Amino acid sequence: MILILRFYPMGLNQIGYTTVVVTILFLTLSVIAIGLRVKARHLKRASLGPDDWFSLASTGFFFAFCANIMVCVFTRGSGQVYQDPAESERQKVMYLKALYAITPLYVVDVTLVKLSILFLYRRIFSNCESRRTNSFVIAICLFWFSIAVISGLLYCRPIRQQWDPHAGGDCFDFSLYFLIMTLADLVIDIVILSFPIPPIIRLRLPLRKRVAVAGIFLLGAFVLVTGAVRISYVYRHGERHVAHADAILWSVINLGIAIICACLPTYPPLLSLFRRQRQGSSKHGAQSPRGINSSSANRTYNHVQGESKDSDPYWWGYIDDGQGWTARRKSEYMKTPEYNKELRRQLRRERKANKGRVPVPQAAYGQGGYGQRPY
Repeated sequence: MILILRFYPMGLNQIGYTTVVVTILFLTLSVIAIGLRVKARHLKRASLGPDDWFSLASTGFFFAFCANIMVCVFTRGSGQVYQDPAESERQKVMYLKALYAITPLYVVDVTLVKLSILFLYRRIFSNCESRRTNSFVIAICLFWFSIAVISGLLYCRPIRQQWDPHAGGDCFDFSLYFLIMTLADLVIDIVILSFPIPPIIRLRLPLRKRVAVAGIFLLGAFVLVTGAVRISYVYRHGERHVAHADAILWSVINLGIAIICACLPTYPPLLSLFRRQRQGSSKHGAQSPRGINSSSANRTYNHVQGESKDSDPYWWGYIDDGQGWTARRKSEYMKTPEYNKELRRQLRRERKANKGRVPVPQAAYGQGGYGQRPY
C-alpha cells in the first residue's frame, strides 16, 4: 500500500490517499469476484440467470460510483487549497456536483446487489412460500429505492442550489435523511440475510453441513458491520451535514464488500473443482491420471474407457450434486443418497417399461432378471 501511495501526486491528505487506495483495491476485488461467479456458472453448464445479471450490473455501477468518488477526491475532497480564486471556484463546483451524484449512484448500486441476492434465493428456494416471501422483500427493496433516490435528487430545491448558493432556495437536513435511510437499509439487509435460514434448517442434512451452508450465506453479515461503522463515522447528531470525506470512504468499502459477499454463495462449484484437483494430485501422485469420458456428462456417471466397471479400483463417476458436476469414486458414490435416488428412478423406469412387473433386486445391478444397471 505504501508503494501505491508514492505513485500518486502530492496534494492529497491522509483520508484522500486512503480513499484512492481503498477504491482501487475494491474495484479489483469486485472484478475478480464477478469473474469467479461467471466461471462457477460455466462449470455448472448453466447460462447466466437474473441474479448474475444484477450482479454484473452492480459491478458496472460500482465503477461509475468510484469514478465519481475520484472526482470528489481530486478536486476539493482532500483538503486542496488553490491560489487562483477562479480555479478554486471551478474545482468547488465540480466537487459539489460529484457529491450530489454520489447518493443516487450509491442507492442504485446497493439495490442491484440486494436484487442479485434475492433472485439467487429465488432460484435456490423455489417453493411457493419462499417465493411469496421473496417477492415481498423485493417489493420492500424497490420501495426503499424509490424513496431514497427521489429524496436524494430533491435534496435541494432548486437542484442547482446544491452547487450554486446564489441560486436561492433551501436544502433539507441531510444528516437526518442519511440516518433514516441508512438504518432502513440495515434492516432490509438483516431481513435478506435471515431469509435462507429457515429453509436451510429444514434440509435433511447433518448438522455440520447445515451450519456450513448457512455460514456461506451469512458471510454477508460483513455488510452489516461496515454499514454500522459507516453510520458511526459519518452521522453527526444535531448538524445538517455529514462528514463527507468519511462518508465517501465508507460508502466505497460498504459497496465493495456487498458485491463480493453477494458472489460468495455461488462459488461451491469452484471449491469442488479445487478439491477434486487437490485430491487427485495427492492420491495418484506418480500414477498417470485416468480419463473420464466428458462426452457422457449428461449421464449420471461414466466409467473409464476400455476397462471393467467392477474391476477398476480408480473408476470415477460423474454426478450432479446440485452444485455442479462432481467426480466421485464408484464405492463412495454407492454410499450416497444420490445413488439410492438414481436406483429408485431406474427401478421405476423398468417397472413402467415392463408393464408394472417388479424386477428382482439383483436386476438393478445387472445380475439377473431383465433390468440393466442404472449406470
